[in-house]
Amino acid sequence: KNTIEITQAWQRSNGYRENSKLDRKYVQVTDQFQYTDKGRLKLLLFYSNLHYQTPGGLTLQQWTDTPWSARPGTATLPGAKEQKAAIYNSTFYGGISHEIKLNKKWSQLTALFGSYTDFENPFITNYEVRRENTLGARTWLQASNNQEGTILVKFHLGAEASTTNSDIKNYNNVFGQKGPVQKFDIIYNNQLFIFSHLMFDFYNKWLLEGGLSLNVNQYSFYTTQPSETPKGKRSFVPQLMPKIAASYRIAPLVALRGSVSKGYSPPALAEIRSSNNIINNELQPENGWNYETGLRFRTHNNLVWWDVSVFYYLLNDAIVRRVNEAEQEYFINAGGTKQAGLESQLMLQLMADRKTTFIRGLYLNNSLTYSDFKFNNYSINTTDYSGN
Repeated sequence: KNTIEITQAWQRSNGYRENSKLDRKYVQVTDQFQYTDKGRLKLLLFYSNLHYQTPGGLTLQQWTDTPWSARPGTATLPGAKEQKAAIYNSTFYGGISHEIKLNKKWSQLTALFGSYTDFENPFITNYEVRRENTLGARTWLQASNNQEGTILVKFHLGAEASTTNSDIKNYNNVFGQKGPVQKFDIIYNNQLFIFSHLMFDFYNKWLLEGGLSLNVNQYSFYTTQPSETPKGKRSFVPQLMPKIAASYRIAPLVALRGSVSKGYSPPALAEIRSSNNIINNELQPENGWNYETGLRFRTHNNLVWWDVSVFYYLLNDAIVRRVNEAEQEYFINAGGTKQAGLESQLMLQLMADRKTTFIRGLYLNNSLTYSDFKFNNYSINTTDYSGN
C-alpha cells in the first residue's frame, strides 16, 4: 500500500573558462500511500544546494585572444574573478496531495505546496541577497463516463492560488564581500488561476478538446533601505485564456492534429526588479495567440515513429533585456514579434528488443527545430531593428 523512493545526485564541473566551476547536491523523497482502493496520498520533498561561478561576457576581441578567460576588469569596474561573481542557491520544496474517487464518474484532488529559497549573488556591480517563501494550494474536480473505445467524455474544473514573499537586499560588492547598502526591497506576489477543460474522444478516432482559464496576478512592494517608502501596488488586468484543439486519426497509424490557444505571461520578479535595483512598475505582461498543426506517424511494428508540427505565434509586448551605462540590466516591452517554426522528432528502431544478450535494443533518434522569429517594431535609441 505504500511506496517510497529516494533520489540523490551530486554534479560537479570545473568548467572550461576561468571562474566557471559548478557544484550541485540534490536529494528528493517521494512517497505514495494507497490507503484504500479509492483514496491515495502523495508526498514530495526535495532539497537542492547549488553553487556555480559566473565568468561574464567577453568582447569579440577578448574571445578571439583568450576564449577561456573570465570577463576582465575595466577602468571603472573589477572583473568577474576579482568580484568572485557566482550564484549560491539553497532551495527546499515540499508538497502533499490527496486524490479520491468519489464514485464511478467523479474524482477530486487537493494539493498543498510550499518552498523556501536562500539565494546569494555576488555580481560585478552589486552583491544581492534574497530570501523567498512561497505557499500555495490547488484543487480540481474531474468527471468521466469511463467509456473508453466508444464516446469518452472527461471534464475538469479547478483552481490554484499561491503567494510569494521576496526579501531582496543589495550591497556593494567589495571583491566578493558585502559592502555598503545599496537598496532593500520587499515584494509580495499573488497569483490565482481558475481553469476548466472538456474533452471528447469519439471511438478513438476524433479527439476534441476545449479549455478556458482565468489568470489573476498582482504584486505589492515597499523599500526599507536607504529610506522607508509607502507600499506600492500593481494589479494586472485579469486574463481569459482559451484553447481549442482537435486530433483526427486518418489511418490506424496516422494522426493529424491542430490547436489554437492564447498565452499570457506576467513579468517575472527578476524582470520587475532587475540588477539596477529599480522596481519597474510600467512593465506589461506578454501575451499572444499560437496556431499549431502537426502529424504523427508510426509503423505497425513500431520500427519507425515520426512526430512533426509547425506553429505560428503572434506575441505582443515582448519583454527584452537592456543594459545601462553602469552595465546593470533592466527590461522593457519592445512591441510585438512574429514567431514561426517547425519541430520534428524521428525514431528508428534498428534492432528488435530482446530479453537476453548483451545488447537488448538499438535505436536511432533525431530531433530538429527550425525557428524564424522577427520583431515587428524594435528600436534602441535611434537605431531601428524592426524585422530582425
